[in-house]
Amino acid sequence: KEICRFSNLRSLNLSRNKIRSLPPDINQLMNLRVVFLANNKLETLPFTLAQRASLTTLCVTGNPLKGSVSEEEDLEKLTDSAISNLS
Repeated sequence: KEICRFSNLRSLNLSRNKIRSLPPDINQLMNLRVVFLANNKLETLPFTLAQRASLTTLCVTGNPLKGSVSEEEDLEKLTDSAISNLS
């Protein structure tokens, strides 16, 4: 949960870590541009993560995701998005 200490973080790769949820503090990382969360156990993502103005790449393949992150309008501004395994 101390991830917000890295306020200038631009790229985050947490793939293959068996993560079940993301801390709410991830929304405080305003400079994030690239996020890799592939092959975890995430069922949901913070709605604000996909809407982040600075975010260009979001990879969440290999997660049992459920919910609105799959909405096309949420991901329109991303230059590279990889979403799969949606229920």
